Amino acid sequence: MTIINRYLKLLEFLSIRKTVHVQELANLLSISSQTVVNSVEFLAEEYSDIFSLAIQKKIVYLTIHDMESFQRLVYGGMKEEADYNSQGKRTAYILHQLIDRENFLNTEEIAFDLMVSRGTVVNDLKVIRQLVEEFGGEIEGKSSRGIRLKADEYTKRLLLLYFIYDYFPQNISEYDAKRIEELEQLFELDLETRQLFEKNWSISLNRINQEKNLTTLPKYYTNYLKQEEHLDALVVDIEVNHELNFSKTEVDYLYFPLSLKNTIQRNFSVKLPKSIRQIVFKIFEELAEEFGLKMRAGEMLEQTEFHLSFLLNRLSFHFESRDLFFESVAETYPFSYKVSEYFCKRLGNEIGRRVPLIEVGYLAIYFELSLRSRYEERVKKVAIIGSIGQGLKQVVKEKIFRLFGSDTQIDILSSKCDIEEKLNDYLVAFTNSLFTQQSLRTPIYSFHELLNERQLLKFQFAEEEKSECFLEWIEAEVIEGISYEENLERCIECLSNQGILDEQFYERLSEREKLRTTVEPPFAFPHTINSKSEQLVLIFGKSSEGLESHFGKVHFFLLLCIPEEMDEEKERVLLQVYEVVFRLFRRYILQNGKKQLPTIDELKDLVEAS
Repeated sequence: MTIINRYLKLLEFLSIRKTVHVQELANLLSISSQTVVNSVEFLAEEYSDIFSLAIQKKIVYLTIHDMESFQRLVYGGMKEEADYNSQGKRTAYILHQLIDRENFLNTEEIAFDLMVSRGTVVNDLKVIRQLVEEFGGEIEGKSSRGIRLKADEYTKRLLLLYFIYDYFPQNISEYDAKRIEELEQLFELDLETRQLFEKNWSISLNRINQEKNLTTLPKYYTNYLKQEEHLDALVVDIEVNHELNFSKTEVDYLYFPLSLKNTIQRNFSVKLPKSIRQIVFKIFEELAEEFGLKMRAGEMLEQTEFHLSFLLNRLSFHFESRDLFFESVAETYPFSYKVSEYFCKRLGNEIGRRVPLIEVGYLAIYFELSLRSRYEERVKKVAIIGSIGQGLKQVVKEKIFRLFGSDTQIDILSSKCDIEEKLNDYLVAFTNSLFTQQSLRTPIYSFHELLNERQLLKFQFAEEEKSECFLEWIEAEVIEGISYEENLERCIECLSNQGILDEQFYERLSEREKLRTTVEPPFAFPHTINSKSEQLVLIFGKSSEGLESHFGKVHFFLLLCIPEEMDEEKERVLLQVYEVVFRLFRRYILQNGKKQLPTIDELKDLVEAS
């Protein structure tokens, strides 16, 4: 991560949270606590007229004085101010030189132009090669001649959009600025979408003027606003004013920033393309088999299709949302997060895209809603400020009901007029936007503060029945000195002889392990169907020395045996087991193994208390 990007990520995170522990920022940015302190001190001095930063008892506090300037700084201004000491600025310069160059660019020339060493340029090129490859291009290098970029027009435009424009912005004409402002008001665009659209507009017009035309777009991209009359009229207006001709491909590309989020203030039909629906359906079927759940692929597809449609567009254009930080989702919803990880990895492999962690967290919320089927009846007044996606809206509402009661009235205030006129009528408000309270008397909190308290976030079951009648616990006799695989085989053979596991259990488990291992040292969590018992069976084993396996030492294993026939109560208990196990594993890893592994009695207590 470059220094500029580190500063931006730090400010973005603080703008949502306002107060953050130094160590949490260090973890987020993958840097030391001292580097966080140094970064905070630099930013506080450099931009004291825009915001204040302070550290007290290892807590970082942000106070914004000039919101408009702060937003400009975060969404591009800081990069524009950078010099060539910034790797991001050097990367932008090199890419800019390569975009339309047919002959090779000599690295010695680059070093001379930037007044840096050749070694610095070589290191920069490593970064450039990686990001260009991720976007579908290639940096061709010849030792005697230099380097050049091999990429199609689509890849070049995204490189201009994401890595060059902020460092070398283009002037927007008064006409273009007015059209973009009209569009912003019409669709009530958030700042991020508005600025992305403006940059894309500028780049597209410039490229078309140079006769650098697009011929193809990503296979899974859908322009959901193609029937919007205002946009059709705008295209005609642009063509006349700029004396250009837009192909259908160029029009679809121009408007892609408006089809990335499900917060655009318009009613339009959203549906996954048939080819991707088949892929998603298949992945949902795999998920049901993987975790032994009565998950209906068709229902899961129906419940997530709206979100997945926009997710697919974001992945198609390598767009990483900055709406919310979802670091706490894995802790709050560990099983749903695991399901989302599995789904996103499979989807990414199918479409040839990397799925960002923020998307994994966002999708986990949808899976949580679907798996729990906890949709409370919507019957104090609480406001949600700003545009918000459907899945997040549901989760936020559920948390508000838990705080203030199920009879709470919840209203969404998205227009500036509504906020100014009505906000003081509400008991409290929650927002995901940068917001100054000014003369408002209604307290305003971020979504993160609402979602951060574990006791409020956790879904509670309507009936708090004990799980003993559905779950049988067995503590395995672990033999130190032999491998994990040998211990597991011995354990299964013993339980099969006792009639607890069916005779084909080991074979079934082995076949499953060949497809995907369940060993993640120091843990192993093998699980599959058991046709011998109507109960869930959980076999627990610990090793102080660690059992050797093909993937590393295993200190703690849980063998979960799932009955073929599952009713709602058994599935409820199964979900409890998954929740506890994945949360336990995650906490142990986050604490670098300092957390002591539980005993079987402690594990039982955790499951029963969930």
